[in-house]
Amino acid sequence: MSTDPPEADRPPPLWPPALACAAVALWVDLGSIQRLQHADSLLYAMISRWGWTPFYWGQDRLGMLVPLLARPVADPLANLLLQDFLNIFAGLFAYVLMARFALPDASYPVVGLGAAAASLAFAPPGYQAMYLIDACYGVWLSLGLGALILAERPTPARLAGALSLVLLAHWVNFTTSLILGPLVVGRALWPGRVADGRRRLTDAAVSLTLLAIGVAVGGWLTTLPVVKVATSRAASPFTEWPDAWLGLWSRHREALSSGPLPASIAASALLGLAALAVPATRRRARLPWSAALALAAAAAVVWLYTGTRVWVRLNGYTYRYMIPSSMMVQVAAAGLILGPIGRASGPRVRRGLGLAAASAMLLGAMWTFGPPSPAGVRRDFDRQFGALTPDLLAAGGTHLAGTYDRVWPAAFHAWIALHGRGERRFVWAITGRAEATVDRWRPLAGPSARIAVARGDDRAAVAAFREFDLPPPRLDARLGTIDVYRPDVAP
Repeated sequence: MSTDPPEADRPPPLWPPALACAAVALWVDLGSIQRLQHADSLLYAMISRWGWTPFYWGQDRLGMLVPLLARPVADPLANLLLQDFLNIFAGLFAYVLMARFALPDASYPVVGLGAAAASLAFAPPGYQAMYLIDACYGVWLSLGLGALILAERPTPARLAGALSLVLLAHWVNFTTSLILGPLVVGRALWPGRVADGRRRLTDAAVSLTLLAIGVAVGGWLTTLPVVKVATSRAASPFTEWPDAWLGLWSRHREALSSGPLPASIAASALLGLAALAVPATRRRARLPWSAALALAAAAAVVWLYTGTRVWVRLNGYTYRYMIPSSMMVQVAAAGLILGPIGRASGPRVRRGLGLAAASAMLLGAMWTFGPPSPAGVRRDFDRQFGALTPDLLAAGGTHLAGTYDRVWPAAFHAWIALHGRGERRFVWAITGRAEATVDRWRPLAGPSARIAVARGDDRAAVAAFREFDLPPPRLDARLGTIDVYRPDVAP
């Protein structure tokens, strides 16, 4: 017979761990994670203010919900930091929501916060930046998991909220159901999850129906006329699948190799196994172990399915496609240790454990990203991206042409400087993805334009002129870091 406190089976509210995630997200946002920005991640601010579109410029699989929310913020750096805060918060809170869905009892806050703390402390900074501010997986994961939690006790109001969240999740990423569907099925099959098997199947049926609606609506959104580039959804030949699975596994292992996160997961699993030797722990570990096994099975299904997609092969089996599976394994590992402890504790002790886990999150953020410093963030941006800005402004540059990875960061920094001077204009980029704003910058590329090209970017600039059917420009001036051109003929 279990000796757990009677309230151990009742999940507490979500708002306390949400506040903890928000506080840590603000800390991380103003720390050294901003040094890991690059062209793709900076582009979110330009999408927000230069020309918002429903999807990431040139794609159909990343819905621009967060750039839309940040659109009223005109200051470029504030806009970017707001978006990053929302993405970081969602990324951390997704651990909590995953624990809440997988382990719906009083132990979930310490499990979710503990998993997030381990990620912050032990995963390499670049890996975390990919998850938190680049690929932005946390937004659609939090929306989708929130929808599934709302659907647990279906009432008309809760179902309406769940449907709204699941539609938003599939707009942000139309593959949401492919990640969360296996988790729903796994939870329905857990022994002891809900005593009434009929209710367990009903909950799963409601959740899967919501996800199916999300798939249908998300797929329809990608067919809208505003979408210019369609992501391939085809399967690769089955003979390539083993190599794809190995490639995904290898890339992910390499991405984590410089940090102790894999070792911490293995240690948690071993400690969880050792704890089963204690009869009292074994009784309390039934639900955490069922949850861990279901999470691990869902992670494996997601990994295996992902390896069958042509799109993943075309992107070189990059490790970001393994991040959702990795999160499931992290939550499972945290649950093996912290789940039984949380179930055995009373309310006051559990609150203390939650506070300790939140403090561990903050310590992990401090360890990896240092102290928050708005002035330090600005210095980092000046140092990383500001090399061309003085010459761009001195020349009165209206456009900047060249390589993708050089042009967008330089254009973003020039925007910061122009906004600081009270000028509400941009130095328009002429490079990859500039087709999204071509209707705005092409009319300005006439004889009076001053098109800058960074030294060494001449070939890329010529290719960009051809791509956008711009007339060959003539050299007008040479400055320290840039050459300035004027078009001979209005386009």
